[in-house]
Amino acid sequence: MRFLICISFLLLTSSSLFSQELECAKFRNGTFRLETEDIGNFIVIRNGNKQKEKHENASKFKTFIITWIDNCTYTIEMTPKTRRMNRDLPDNALMTVHIIKTTENSYIQTTTSNFTDMILTSELFRIK
Repeated sequence: MRFLICISFLLLTSSSLFSQELECAKFRNGTFRLETEDIGNFIVIRNGNKQKEKHENASKFKTFIITWIDNCTYTIEMTPKTRRMNRDLPDNALMTVHIIKTTENSYIQTTTSNFTDMILTSELFRIK
């Protein structure tokens, strides 16, 4: 009997840990900093269905169209101008972002795409 009570307690506490709500909505809009060791840091500005990104050493922003699939998932599609700047990517390039963890001032995301099998995990920090 004691064994069943322990198992029940573990199941209840573990399921409550996994069912915590992500606060993705607070990151739909804002200015964020993405820090990478490999290629440097980026500024990301998201407002409504538009997202602008630029490398910290670049002078121009690249612009993307955002489509929210659910509260924590969205797709990113290049605008025609950004597509012309990125000829090495396919014209139908589409990235899907899943917010997997949120904190007070940051979130962790995984990014997949329709043009590579690579899955990128990164943390973005709110700066505005």
